[in-house]
Amino acid sequence: MIRLILRNPVFANILMLLFILTGVVVPTMMIRESFPQFELDFIEVQVAYPGADPAEIEESVIIRVEDSLEGVPGIRRLMSTAAEDFGVVIVEVDPGADRDRVRREVKNKVDAIQTLPADAERPVISTFQFDDPVVNVALWGDITEHERKRLAEELRDEMLQLPGVSRINIVGIRESQISIEISEQKLRRYGLRLGEVRQAIQAASQNIPGGVLRTGDEDIALRVIGRKYYASEFGSVVVRTSQNGQQILLADVADLRDTFDDSSSVYGLFNGERSVNLQILKGRDEDAIEIADRITDWVDQRQATLPDSLHLSLWFDTSRLISDRIELLKRSGFWGIILVFLSLLLVMDLRLSFWVVLGIGVSVGGAFGIMAASGQTINMISLFGLIMVLGIIVDDAIVVGEAIYARREQGQDAFKAAEQGMREVLWPVLTAVITTIVAFSPLFFISGVIGKFIAVLPGPVVAALTISLFEALIILPVHLRDLPHIGYRSFRDASWWNPLGKLRAFIASGLRFFIERLYDPVLRFLLHWRYAAMAGGAATVMITVGFVRGGMVGYEFFPSSDVDYVHVLIETPPGTPLVRTEAIAKTVVASWNETARSFEAQLDGKSLSVAVYANIGGTLGIENGNPVRGDNLANIFVELTPTEERNLYFEEILQRWREKTGALQGVESIQFLGFGGGPPGGDIQLDVVGDDPDFLDEAIVALKQKIGTYGGVTDITTDYRPGRKELELRLKPQAHALGLTVVDLGGQIRAGFYGDEALRVQRDSDDIRIMVRYTDSERRNIAQIAALRIRTPTGQEVPLEFVADITTASGFSKIHRENGRRKFSIKASTLDGTPTEEIMTDLLTKVVPDLTGKFGIHARRGFDSQDQMDSIASIKLGGAVAVLAIYLIMATIFRSYLQPAVIMFAIPFGFVGAILGHLLYGISLSMMSFFGLVALTGIVVNDAIVLIVAINRRLEQGMGLHDAIVEGGKRRFRAIILTSITTFAGLFPIILERSFQAQILIPMGVSIAFGVLFATLGTLIVIPCLLAILNDFRCILHTVWHLKRPQTRDHVEPNFDLIQKHQEQAERS
Repeated sequence: MIRLILRNPVFANILMLLFILTGVVVPTMMIRESFPQFELDFIEVQVAYPGADPAEIEESVIIRVEDSLEGVPGIRRLMSTAAEDFGVVIVEVDPGADRDRVRREVKNKVDAIQTLPADAERPVISTFQFDDPVVNVALWGDITEHERKRLAEELRDEMLQLPGVSRINIVGIRESQISIEISEQKLRRYGLRLGEVRQAIQAASQNIPGGVLRTGDEDIALRVIGRKYYASEFGSVVVRTSQNGQQILLADVADLRDTFDDSSSVYGLFNGERSVNLQILKGRDEDAIEIADRITDWVDQRQATLPDSLHLSLWFDTSRLISDRIELLKRSGFWGIILVFLSLLLVMDLRLSFWVVLGIGVSVGGAFGIMAASGQTINMISLFGLIMVLGIIVDDAIVVGEAIYARREQGQDAFKAAEQGMREVLWPVLTAVITTIVAFSPLFFISGVIGKFIAVLPGPVVAALTISLFEALIILPVHLRDLPHIGYRSFRDASWWNPLGKLRAFIASGLRFFIERLYDPVLRFLLHWRYAAMAGGAATVMITVGFVRGGMVGYEFFPSSDVDYVHVLIETPPGTPLVRTEAIAKTVVASWNETARSFEAQLDGKSLSVAVYANIGGTLGIENGNPVRGDNLANIFVELTPTEERNLYFEEILQRWREKTGALQGVESIQFLGFGGGPPGGDIQLDVVGDDPDFLDEAIVALKQKIGTYGGVTDITTDYRPGRKELELRLKPQAHALGLTVVDLGGQIRAGFYGDEALRVQRDSDDIRIMVRYTDSERRNIAQIAALRIRTPTGQEVPLEFVADITTASGFSKIHRENGRRKFSIKASTLDGTPTEEIMTDLLTKVVPDLTGKFGIHARRGFDSQDQMDSIASIKLGGAVAVLAIYLIMATIFRSYLQPAVIMFAIPFGFVGAILGHLLYGISLSMMSFFGLVALTGIVVNDAIVLIVAINRRLEQGMGLHDAIVEGGKRRFRAIILTSITTFAGLFPIILERSFQAQILIPMGVSIAFGVLFATLGTLIVIPCLLAILNDFRCILHTVWHLKRPQTRDHVEPNFDLIQKHQEQAERS
């Protein structure tokens, strides 16, 4: 088979050209997006109940939905939130359950509920899907809210006509509404009730089909037209007609206004001016970069048609992240290939180095083909995988090329050198690639939200490794079958007219000197003192572990890195007017402007920010699948100048911003945060579950105080907050005597203040509600509440205070529940270098038990924090399974139980190198580091496999054990050194990157690069010593079993018969 491959170069060349062409053409046809599209294992049940407070939502909506879902198979957990105007129940599906079946069952159960409030809207059931925002367009300038809304919708409709643009969210506009406002005084003067006005509007604003008039000549449709679309049109509605024919028109008794829904008061500020934000989202089969390019061109053209007072500005363009990641792949690939090529060129022939390095392009090109065929996209995760594998995919080609090169150095015929060299390393290379693929496979099965992202990463890696195997075993040998005779030349013999040859000869001489004069005697010495060598190796491992346990190398779940985006979350006390929240937000924006100016000198006059966007009345975040809204909330989002263009770390910027902002009156909490695209949640998270609100309150206060005592902890927040003030009305006994019920009182109060929905009309793309209620002044004056007139079923009017007790109370701004119990969360951020996990452990083992005994509450890791721990647990389990699988593969191929175990000892030394790399680079271990460690298990054994095979071949040829070990190490020294150097060189450009895109990659790159380097030492020194120690144990077992010592050490080796046979043949010859 090998000879057939070598004699048919056409197939190999066509295969190579096909892979290269695939790498050039296919990426241009693939979809590019920030993150892969996927659905989370959550189902959302949302019920809108306008005007209801969280406590009412919890009692009348949430609990009933939870009860209906009790016992549904496949549900892992129920997480609920009751907020003003709506409630949400999040169903977490068991990982092994059929999500579609569970969704159908949930829908059937919820649809069957008959006891939801009459004013509640129908439940909406949906699945969670990760949205991929592409770019934001801010419309800002001096225009009215009506004009801003109309223009924003017009711009949205225009952009939706662009190819590839299918989803646009508008943020910062309120829903249009027609408000029919009638004062209590006019209601009493005309003897009207709000319900009567509502009925009159419903009767007068209808289009009614009247059937068909069938004449002899044609059929004519009949319609009664009366529907009204604007407030002014409702003025002619007749509310009542007296017996003498006098009419009361709606215009006589009511103020009619085209206005906006004041329950959704949210708007934006762009660079300090009122704005609307149009967020362009990517559909499943749409290309993010193409969308961004089209939007950019459209904005340039559309801006020219707008007046000078209006502006369109692009901001938070996530397509730039993809473009930057692609550029990072190109840049890292280019420099990685250059470094790999130079590393090979200094040791091997130019032609050989070229064909080996070309294998990188062949492998990446083929990987793109497999990715496209399997439906994968070009996204930041898949590109991460390709960047990371650049330094690995060349290893098998180096082993094959070096084996052929060594035979040509010895003067062997080129074709025969290619054939025998390939035959020599076929099984080691095949085993090495398989074990590397197995090592990456656990990343397919990481649990938690982060697992959904990371599951995309190993696909490109496995694809590239698979193609690299084809390249190394089929394509490369064909190109090396005509490799010119090299022959070893000393430095003195090399021609000065060939400086590269002179340098290569110098390095070759130095390498041979090192192998013969240093490595050989040192290895023989260590084989003699093998137990001391192993003790030194074990001590190195233990000391390195001590670096981690002692805190010299820290740990954080997600790598701390510089970011290009920062934001501030502001929360004022519940009930704070929107204008007050806006004033505070503008103060924080002003302090940002001062902060930016203070850094101008360090930036050589450049601006620190690209854009500043403030969302007033809510945040840009999502909670339980819904926008977070409230008049007391604001979110300020700053897009910074890219990291590579500034010498300022984002935490330094945030700290300066905190100082410039200072203490603000009327602010309940303010958080200054980096926005880097990592997993959700704070660094420290605790969920507190309990049933007694008073005990919950005390426990949360105590927990916040305790967390604040730890050094390095900042921005401590909790979602346990009181809501706005409530006026609670309870019927007096005399109200019942008048025939009043709770329903009567509640209906009149709700109609007057929230409004009585008369009907809805479709106006253009808006669904307009016509609301009948009291005037705006009456709905804002608390003193008039007691004087309101309540109408009894008999038509009598009585003061509100006569039929109801009025008390003041305070509820919750939100109520969170988990599996039927109330739950509140505490979150906090930590500064770089803070031992986050140690703080969490201390809280859970020392603080929480005391609070449990004192307050009867239960506290545990927060959902996001627990999700992180689940991810870590799954990667540990996956790593263990991968190690076992690697052992089984090697045991099968080597037909040995012990040699694979010896090879596995290279893994701890790889981990040592990874930890020392983190220490040298000054970064903490993180989840990304662990991903690198898992991958490292399959990479570091590759060199050990090659070494063991070389040693076994020499044993089979009749060499003694120690001689076989030394000669095998010397024979594979160059290949092992080269694969380690090239792997490090391929990853080195990433490690040196300063760009925002590279920050997430660095911990994984450090783990692999430095792990491979240090594992090389373990492979060349420790593995040989372990083989000798293994021989010692065989000798001991032989002595115990046979009650006599073996004649020689070679007698106890499994292949002694081969050794003896070779010795006999040598004696006869």
